[in-house]
Amino acid sequence: MWIAYPAVILYLIASALLLGAVIQDKIASSRGWLWPAVAGVLLHGSYHLAVAWQTAGSPDLHFFSALSLVSLGMAAMTALVGAQGRMAGLGVLAFPLAAG
Repeated sequence: MWIAYPAVILYLIASALLLGAVIQDKIASSRGWLWPAVAGVLLHGSYHLAVAWQTAGSPDLHFFSALSLVSLGMAAMTALVGAQGRMAGLGVLAFPLAAG
């Protein structure tokens, strides 16, 4: 579906912004990554909801779909904990995984 492509782009933008903040050692004061990350998580979740509503019976949880749901959870928890100012650097690893 088309909704997955903007989510990938937003995850990669959030990763690039976080990487820049980590390199400059200004991760505590940097919050520009948060909006693309949250938008990516919302679009990623919307994709899974749309697929679940279109699937007859129960959601199709094959290997790659389950892997995508796990990465969605990782990205959501990273954005939530990173927004509080702790462990935002984890997004440098979590957001590209969620984009893939």
